[in-house]
Amino acid sequence: MVVIILTEQGLAEMVSSLTEGTHVWLNPALANSKMQPDWQARGLTVQLLPTEFDAHKDKSLTDALDYVEKHTDDTDILIECP
Repeated sequence: MVVIILTEQGLAEMVSSLTEGTHVWLNPALANSKMQPDWQARGLTVQLLPTEFDAHKDKSLTDALDYVEKHTDDTDILIECP
């Protein structure tokens, strides 16, 4: 499974439900978030998106999804939509 998290609030809400083996894509601004768990200890793979995507704009959500789809073979993708 792939999860795209774009906001601090989304990270806080989703972090406890992420399961081992999940690939997480984050907006770069979340790289130093205090909400981040110990990704490796939980068996999660984390990658940063190449640019900030605005979670409140439909076009930006589509762009983030398109980017991740091009960089993964996994078809099970969940994107944060506030």
